[in-house]
Amino acid sequence: MEGLLNVRLFPRILVLAGPSGAGKSEISANLALNLNLDGNVVLIDLDLIKPLFRLRNARGEIQRLKIQLVTSGGEWDSSDLPVIPAEVNRWLVSENRVIIDVGGDGQGARILNQYRDILGKQNYLTLFVANPYRPFSQTVQSLEVQLESIEEQASMKVKGLVSNPHLKEHTNPEIIKSGHAIVEELSEKLGLPIFFVAVREDLVPLVNFLEVPLLPLKFFIRPPWEY
Repeated sequence: MEGLLNVRLFPRILVLAGPSGAGKSEISANLALNLNLDGNVVLIDLDLIKPLFRLRNARGEIQRLKIQLVTSGGEWDSSDLPVIPAEVNRWLVSENRVIIDVGGDGQGARILNQYRDILGKQNYLTLFVANPYRPFSQTVQSLEVQLESIEEQASMKVKGLVSNPHLKEHTNPEIIKSGHAIVEELSEKLGLPIFFVAVREDLVPLVNFLEVPLLPLKFFIRPPWEY
């Protein structure tokens, strides 16, 4: 077993992209929680493709952890309108650690185009979150198509993968092992490294067969009707 992920080894800006339901928002919140031990973490919600599980749903809990959350905000929190937070540029050129949660597919990733010039001058990393148990994400080929669409629409290259093989409450070590094997195939085919595997925190002791760093997941985000 590789051990737990050292989040502080990542560049200052981390961009998480992937199809809807892949788990980007939950992973983004957990990365921010880990980084926030050093303070000065900004979590930017650019997931504007009508997501049910979105960072803004957990605004109160995230802010109680003293993580700066940037979303469309206020009266727009429950809206599906593509409202872009005005202060994103300011945070991208700051000295803060920044994690960006990008919307659900290639079309959603298009929003990154307007930040391409700024990001190009910063130390940043774009990762693709793969959950092979989501609809239309269950094969190496379908995941590859999604990744390429994101790269095309965002006009930037994905540099690595995040393996997030979960099946909600049915997740167990065998589910994780089988799903991660698909992400490993994707990694080998594309020549992209798997930076870490996201695993529900209570399952971490049971997945000692993984040879990639683990990010234990606490759950922050629920659908709107549970708030």
